Amino acid sequence: MALCLLCLIANMAWAQTEIKGIITDREDGSALPSVLVVLKHIEKKNIIRYAQTDNNGVFTLPLKSEAEKNTCLLHVSSMGYKAQEISLT
Repeated sequence: MALCLLCLIANMAWAQTEIKGIITDREDGSALPSVLVVLKHIEKKNIIRYAQTDNNGVFTLPLKSEAEKNTCLLHVSSMGYKAQEISLT
């Protein structure tokens, strides 16, 4: 089974940048709750911050700046699924 990042959107609101998305099962399209979404530095591989999807598969991760997207990636993992790393650029 594979995870599917259905929607990855960076929004600017009151100078606050965030990444929002919905994690679904690639095969049947069902929303996946309790998926761990980790923002990691590309080069250093350290964890910047993380979130967990809600019952509807939705997550939100705040960014300190728009520029942070250029130095980070998302690591998405859940039990029973193959983990994925997704570029933000």
